[in-house]
Amino acid sequence: MKLTGVLLVLGLAAVFLASNGTRLGAAPTLQTSCFTYGATQSQPPEKIRVYRVNLGRVDEVDFKTYVKNVVPREFASGWPPAANMAGSLAVKYYGWFLVVNWEGGSLDGACYHVWDSQRHQVYVPGSNQRDTDYAVEQTWNWALHSGGSIYLTEHDSLDPSDTCGEYRNGVPDGIHMSQYGSLSCAAQGKSWAQIVATYYFANWKYPGDHTYGQWHAALAWGPVGYRTVSVSQGAWKFMGVTQCAAPSVIGYGDPTDIKFLGDWDGNGTHTPGVVKLYNGALWWYLRNAPGGGNADVPPFAYGQYGDIPVVGDWDGNGTWTAGVVRGNQWFMGITPAPVFGDGGDRPKPVPPTKDL
Repeated sequence: MKLTGVLLVLGLAAVFLASNGTRLGAAPTLQTSCFTYGATQSQPPEKIRVYRVNLGRVDEVDFKTYVKNVVPREFASGWPPAANMAGSLAVKYYGWFLVVNWEGGSLDGACYHVWDSQRHQVYVPGSNQRDTDYAVEQTWNWALHSGGSIYLTEHDSLDPSDTCGEYRNGVPDGIHMSQYGSLSCAAQGKSWAQIVATYYFANWKYPGDHTYGQWHAALAWGPVGYRTVSVSQGAWKFMGVTQCAAPSVIGYGDPTDIKFLGDWDGNGTHTPGVVKLYNGALWWYLRNAPGGGNADVPPFAYGQYGDIPVVGDWDGNGTWTAGVVRGNQWFMGITPAPVFGDGGDRPKPVPPTKDL
């Protein structure tokens, strides 16, 4: 993948095709903007327009499908999950950024966001693989921000001998991820979040506090019967297991906070909590009631950038508390920190014994 400036292609006959193959008419006049397909700073686009260089046309592609057919070409099937998860975020945010920040690419009046070649990212339809699809799905709802905005996650293959954190001249430059370097990081047991922090959090081109969070999450809370919860940005939507009406909605946290539920006071009810990344630390804000407002538990810092927050009743006393996963170490207030899994695993809550 390589980034370039604005390109204007002249003298080529072009057609614009939707992803289903429907022929669409080219725009009759030079465009000053391109479709954003609902993309914002906290929600990815539904689609992306790809210039198919060898075919001489522009395709409209489902955005997640695009990402799934880029990751195995820019990273590799068979690599450790952590490397491909970090790569999935790099690929996703690279394309997302160029949808929001159109470079002006146009083929005979049909605008596009990216080339299908190394000029941007290599896209080959049908090249997706099961393990790289898994990496995309496992990180899809995670968000990367710098000062509250998405940024361009540039990445290059470079040299197979690249060490973890190395880009050119042996050190990260704060802008690019070395694809082979991410492989070295994963081999050391680093999680995808640690790999992302290693390569992008010193980014001088996009100043601001670099964070990772969630733009969407799906959760379940109590008491019994458990309720389904969908959190899109800062809106928590929930309903009872027998509820047929429109879901109830509360607001808690910022759009890209890391979101979860737990029983923070031991009363048998699961209520919202969020983690905010600030100045190198993970800050926890916990509510004891299913509604918005200030945190009921005084905010506290636990964990560092690159950690994945987890929650649970670690000692069986009925009260849920904070924990973090760092590579394959779990920090839950237990000494020494237990080791479980590897850096590519994704922490997942154990379902309750009762029916949901």
